[in-house]
Amino acid sequence: MKANAASFAILIIIAILMSACNLPSVAPIAGPNASDVATLVAATLQSLASPTGASASLASPTPAAPTLTIPPTSTSAPLPTATFLPTATVLPGAISGGVYGYPFGSIPALSFVAFSQSSHSWFWWADPAGQSYFSTDNFITPGVYQVVAYDHSGHAGGCAGTVTVTSSATVSCDVNTWGGSYPAKPAGVP
Repeated sequence: MKANAASFAILIIIAILMSACNLPSVAPIAGPNASDVATLVAATLQSLASPTGASASLASPTPAAPTLTIPPTSTSAPLPTATFLPTATVLPGAISGGVYGYPFGSIPALSFVAFSQSSHSWFWWADPAGQSYFSTDNFITPGVYQVVAYDHSGHAGGCAGTVTVTSSATVSCDVNTWGGSYPAKPAGVP
């Protein structure tokens, strides 16, 4: 029974090998050469046909060590290197000034808005009633601004002209021109 199984296995291997002969030829793949493959196939067949069932000792072929070819170095100019320069940090500035000539009685609580003259942005702050002086912390982005004060009755007053805010500096602006044409108080400003 053992001999029949071995014979059957040999017939299957021979059939597989013979059918491989009819395959279309393809470009050889890097790996063991044809004589190494033939040696391995012969040894496999011999071990299958051996009546004692002992397997033949196969020596696996030693692959050739890969070679590394380093091209000669160029004598041209060296490649440029990247240089990282620190970017300037723009620090905010501040606006301070007085409230003068309020024509509608004592000075009420006021909301101040600094309108940027180069974009649609603006900054606001508020002062309590009776305060005749205002000052912001350094939170105004450098640029040119029109400063307007609004009371809760809809009156507005502003500084004469515009002010230029610079980094880490406080610019002076006195609100002393009441009435006239000022931008409407932005929504969200108390």
